Amino acid sequence: MGGEVPKSYYFSCKPDTANKKTLSVSSGSKEHLEFQVDKAGSVLKWNFHCEDGDIVFAVYRKQGSALIPIVPADRVDCQMSPEEGELDCDETGVYVIEFDNGFSYLRSKKIWYVISVESAAVRDFVEIPYQRPVAICGKLVVQAPVFIFHRGEKKETCCLRLAQGFISPKRIVTNSCEKNVAFVDLNSNRSLLFLFAKMDLSQFNDKQLAILKQFREIVRDCQLPNSEDAYLARWLIARDFDLTKAEKMLRNSLEWRRRYKIDSLREDFKPPDVLRKYFSAGFVGQDKLQSPLWITRYGKSDMKGILRSSKKKDFVMYVVYLVETSIWRVMSDPQKYKRSPGAIVQTTIIFDLEDLSMQHITNKQAVDAAIKIIQIYEANYPECLSRVFVINAPKIFSIGYPILKPFIHERTRNKIKIFGHDSKQWKAAILAEVNPEELPVCYGGTMTDADGNPNCISTASQHGRRSSKIILFQW
Repeated sequence: MGGEVPKSYYFSCKPDTANKKTLSVSSGSKEHLEFQVDKAGSVLKWNFHCEDGDIVFAVYRKQGSALIPIVPADRVDCQMSPEEGELDCDETGVYVIEFDNGFSYLRSKKIWYVISVESAAVRDFVEIPYQRPVAICGKLVVQAPVFIFHRGEKKETCCLRLAQGFISPKRIVTNSCEKNVAFVDLNSNRSLLFLFAKMDLSQFNDKQLAILKQFREIVRDCQLPNSEDAYLARWLIARDFDLTKAEKMLRNSLEWRRRYKIDSLREDFKPPDVLRKYFSAGFVGQDKLQSPLWITRYGKSDMKGILRSSKKKDFVMYVVYLVETSIWRVMSDPQKYKRSPGAIVQTTIIFDLEDLSMQHITNKQAVDAAIKIIQIYEANYPECLSRVFVINAPKIFSIGYPILKPFIHERTRNKIKIFGHDSKQWKAAILAEVNPEELPVCYGGTMTDADGNPNCISTASQHGRRSSKIILFQW
């Protein structure tokens, strides 16, 4: 894991221009392409590349004379690899694709593109009559659960619905916050028996509990990925129990999850091989509070090679995938992580900067990706961070950190501990919060790979992706 990326992974030739239209965007200007969507549920698809470097791309929907942002503007480097994507159009009307070259005052840009509006495929569903779940000894037993599934999906990965409303294979569509979701095997006639934990935030005072209750009522119309009180509490804590700010933050995050299909990311996202092999990051154990322990050897990662072999958006989404996996690990195995009622799912991170060079700090794409990841994390995963140990920080870190610091919330910055190359100092700090058997030998613990490797390379490369047949809860 880690090391220099072989050039065989690099994008070696420019994208195909066959059957693509062209568009010239002058320096310092922008161009719009309009597409009429006559049927809600249609899909707007795009595939384009820029012959002369990068371009800012965005999608809007016309509302009178105004343009409503749908896909936020993002600067994409699509010279060697085309940018592809699609948008589920929930409303009819005119959608506007924007190519913005306003940041460049020297060069015009030539865009090669294919853009289309396609009708959504007809989906067939099957529904079984609903039956209220019955709680028995802290567990739920359901004889005839309601679920709806896509006939085009694999049957063993259908979703169970245990509340009024509907659920699709990819996301929950319900007006109820009281729901639990699991993957089920439709061929099984067994009753479902899965773990159920009622959250009790004992650390909240009466006033905070009252605000939490009020917050749940305010967002009762939201399609929450997690209905626990602890999930809602994260947003209140992040916004100092300001209901208006917490609601805005949560709703913006839910829209982000819907837009990028985050609820199905862990099953659907296929990380490029170069990221799995050469981005040095992974889970190795857990800390003393039973939070997952994630180690990133950023200094040993060839970021220049990685970003010449994969798209920036894939790298960013890969990190999101790891975050979602961390949360899923705790939620799916509460016995292993000894998750107490009211506990917020958090992760401890060791960020190793050994071998960090100016190449890491001066690589614009790497810096842009880091900023994007920080922005996504701060906006969508509040209070999911337990502690960050930045170790082996060289002197040049003092150049790179100030670039990122403005994007890191003060509450998050207070959880970051930065250490230089004094291993005695940072090992002592880490061991105060992580038991030795959960920590690789190279970081002061006793853990090794099966082959005795003290760096736990193979252990840390297991990112937690499992067979789709493994259920979310035990029965």
